[in-house]
Amino acid sequence: MKTDITDLSLKQQIINNLISNKLEIVFPDGEFATITETNIESESMSIKQSICDESKLKFGGCIASELKITLLNTTNRTFTPSKLKGCWVRIKLTQTYPNKSQLLPAKYNYPTTNMYPDRKILTQSWTLFNGVIDSATVDKNDCNKISVTAYDLISQLYDEDATNEILRYWNNNQELTVSEVLSFITVKIRSLVGKIKGSDTYDVWVAFYADEILNETINTAEKLTVGNLKLYNKVWRDDSEKITYGKLFSSIAEMLGVFVMCKPSGSRKGGSFEFVKLETDESKAEVYKFYETFNTDEKSSGTYGSVKFSVGGSARKAKERTYSVLTGKTYDMTDNILVWQENDNEGGAWIHKFENLFKGDTGKRIHHKSYMPIEATLDGRVWVEPGDMVKVKYYVTDADGNYAYNADGTPQTATVTSYVLSRELTGIQALTDKITAKGE
Repeated sequence: MKTDITDLSLKQQIINNLISNKLEIVFPDGEFATITETNIESESMSIKQSICDESKLKFGGCIASELKITLLNTTNRTFTPSKLKGCWVRIKLTQTYPNKSQLLPAKYNYPTTNMYPDRKILTQSWTLFNGVIDSATVDKNDCNKISVTAYDLISQLYDEDATNEILRYWNNNQELTVSEVLSFITVKIRSLVGKIKGSDTYDVWVAFYADEILNETINTAEKLTVGNLKLYNKVWRDDSEKITYGKLFSSIAEMLGVFVMCKPSGSRKGGSFEFVKLETDESKAEVYKFYETFNTDEKSSGTYGSVKFSVGGSARKAKERTYSVLTGKTYDMTDNILVWQENDNEGGAWIHKFENLFKGDTGKRIHHKSYMPIEATLDGRVWVEPGDMVKVKYYVTDADGNYAYNADGTPQTATVTSYVLSRELTGIQALTDKITAKGE
């Protein structure tokens, strides 16, 4: 969710030895001074992030992150809700923990602010959220409390109509490539940043032009890559429906077997728009050994073995075509407006070029390993991101809810493997993370 942590020992120190969390609300455009914990209600922060909140695994995502937090008026500082609305904010969390190595002999006189018994104090800062304040309202029961709600840039993409832009391309060129569609989404994102109150630079990073996705060759003979794959969509052009930039972005991601997320960043005002792939390396799974609540469903999400999409005709309800990837259930992509391919009555050249997507990495991502649907409230780890694999160790119980025991008298445990498809990080000092992965 911010800075990459590859040092596992650092993660463990924060998990096991965390001393305190310090939260700050930063205004990158400088309209207001940074808001510190003096003017923030204790434990009032909530951040929701999701790449899939449906009852089955649905690629595409492109769901706006939401921040909720309560501000407090004090003698030294008060807030005007109307002036807060529309401001860009960045949520910064600094965690304090002791160094793993002891100071021998002690270099500091205890107690000091940078020492914990005989260890030097270290800090790690994270950007949890970048976005624009959507509302700021005074609490009806306490006029000194202001409830603030903010969303990242994805929410604004869903307010912007893309129909005219995409039709203009189709009417002039008769066809569009994946890269061309992403190009004018990029232009829109940058223009949105420029319109935000106080913004005078396009400080946003659109990072989905990843070589491993768009430059992947999906047909060697034709030198066809994912990026230059043409989307021949005569049906939609002749009988168009309204489509927003958010939906357009989501549709592209679904085609590629990934999700879209606006990841927060401390160095870029808009964060970074990135394609998110589900983690496949179990050695990188985040492991939890304790939790507040935990529920798992024995039914699995299953795996997708084929992809169903629409083949264009004279009407919107045209015939459907299914491309087989591997064994497994069928993934339905027929409501994706970008994959309505031209109908040549035989499913010829254009359709075959589209099917090249599923012969490569896209097919491997869609035909993904199954996971166990879960809902768990865990300790809050700010480096965990949507798309990460998680392993949760839990105690086995019998039909009556009693603990089951091993022959040596110790409680039986088991581990479930799943994904962070949706999460809600709450609190400040006592961070908890509700992680959800629904399943059919």
